[in-house]
Amino acid sequence: MERLSSDYLYHFTGSFDTINKIMSNGFRHSLSKERLSFANSIQENFIVSFCDIKYSESLAHQKCYGQYALALTKDWGIKKGITPVTYIHGNSVNFSEKSRYLKNKNRFIFEQFNPFKSKSLNKIFKRYIRLSLLEKRIDEKIFNPSVEIRQDGDLKKQYNQIDQELSEYVKELEKHGLEKKFIKYVHVLGENILDLIGHLENTDWLSRSYKDQFTCPQSGETFDKVLYDEREWRSVQDASWLKIDFGAGKYEKALGNGFLPEKYNLKFEDQDIVRIVVKNEKEKAELLSKINSNSHLISSSKLKQVLTTRSEELEE
Repeated sequence: MERLSSDYLYHFTGSFDTINKIMSNGFRHSLSKERLSFANSIQENFIVSFCDIKYSESLAHQKCYGQYALALTKDWGIKKGITPVTYIHGNSVNFSEKSRYLKNKNRFIFEQFNPFKSKSLNKIFKRYIRLSLLEKRIDEKIFNPSVEIRQDGDLKKQYNQIDQELSEYVKELEKHGLEKKFIKYVHVLGENILDLIGHLENTDWLSRSYKDQFTCPQSGETFDKVLYDEREWRSVQDASWLKIDFGAGKYEKALGNGFLPEKYNLKFEDQDIVRIVVKNEKEKAELLSKINSNSHLISSSKLKQVLTTRSEELEE
């Protein structure tokens, strides 16, 4: 039985210069601001995208993303954590009302979390307690705490009152020398909650609308598209957590540049790459003339083996 998917992961681009850069530095993670219209939200992450489409069936894909291509083995992609995207719609469990509530709540709680500061998790867990007690006190869910609790009014007043009550409780524990044990127990519980929240966020990074308005990168044309047809696989680096990794200054620079520093690039070796497609024999010769062991990720012998043009017959 003939398979519907490709044996390889294809990355299409509209630029010969991009092919040269990938050959020298690997695939860089570029900033993506992706709309989920049914959830009224924008997901902002740094990603590298590939598609699981047979080259013979990729003409429509090439018209939007470009006719230059690199094909790599799926084994390479899996080892690098590159994962098939989950296509969702407004009734998918990922974006149920309950799911959106939990994500908003957790993002509010952890917005100032720093894993490199030992007291940070305790402060975050304290915020978790305050918000949960507030919801219990008013007997209703707070669906957008980052806005509702910061507005002057009764919610903000009660939230601060609970904070004062919690501080007084800790002072009472201090009188009996029990505050360190309390913090120890809270810290362990907080670590487990952090793991659960991380899992929730990870599912978002790999979610994409099944169908939505789409702007073709090559032509600039905007139209309704079944995005599911792209069969996307992607590597994702979450923008907000990377701020902790290499500092606010470099994070802001990455946002301005639209891509991450080279340390996050996806590198490959001879055994990983299957095909490189360029426009014509002139570009083939140019690429071959530039390659050497110091400036490119693969050997000249491998490049000669996988380099081809669009006019040549390509088989899976």
